[in-house]
Amino acid sequence: MWKRGYRPRDFYEQNAELKGVIDLIASGLSTSEIAKKLTLSTETVRNHLRSVFKELDVHTRLEAIVKARRLGLLAAPALGPQPTDRRVPPE
Repeated sequence: MWKRGYRPRDFYEQNAELKGVIDLIASGLSTSEIAKKLTLSTETVRNHLRSVFKELDVHTRLEAIVKARRLGLLAAPALGPQPTDRRVPPE
């Protein structure tokens, strides 16, 4: 699948914008939300997603998140409410 001596981590270390996209899909943001947050067009975000999917050899966002975590590209999810949670905690 990958060239000898090549690691997916190298790919993301060389391209901070793609790393940002995978971090944001792991946060649960939609394509349009990612575009707004990174001040990119939705088409650029879609192109980045295609690159991420191709690089990780996956077909869905969920597969990309799981594989990125497995490869150490994403930290394990923290427990408890996150800043991106849209729910209001009970009082």
